[in-house]
Amino acid sequence: MKLRFPRTTSYDLPLVLVVLALLLLGLAMVYSASGITALDANEDPGMFLAQQSAWAALGTLVAPRGGSASAGSPACNPRSSPSSRSSCI
Repeated sequence: MKLRFPRTTSYDLPLVLVVLALLLLGLAMVYSASGITALDANEDPGMFLAQQSAWAALGTLVAPRGGSASAGSPACNPRSSPSSRSSCI
């Protein structure tokens, strides 16, 4: 069975998959680097992994929403008035 993805999406699917793979690799590195420290401090080797996973989950839920104005929007035009550029990143 072949997976079928929609031809037009608002996201670059290969980029999203690479970012998620790097996120999982980073979580594995956090656990690998901090497991012994967490075990000594709290007798729970997954303490830092749980904290980092919570922040990663929050970031993946918030990131797709984006900001109110991006660098490519007309509100961020350098020739526009300074008051309308206040929300530019």
